[in-house]
Amino acid sequence: MCSQTHCEQLENQITELSARIHAATYRLLELIREYDDSHGWCGPGLNSCAHWLNRKCGINPGAARGALAPMFEIMYQDTHTL
Repeated sequence: MCSQTHCEQLENQITELSARIHAATYRLLELIREYDDSHGWCGPGLNSCAHWLNRKCGINPGAARGALAPMFEIMYQDTHTL
């Protein structure tokens, strides 16, 4: 068991890192959405942005299609409700 001070420091580090990860993830999704919209991924042997993400970033194509699509929808809603 950690001391109260040490546990508070850990809590602060965890929540701060979590916030940074969420912000970075949101920024990554913004960039991917812009890249997809501009068809920057188009090239020989590439069928989709998900395919490009798999080749260039190691993101599983199913995850790229399945997990990123809902995030794009959320981002789209965010930009149209401000």
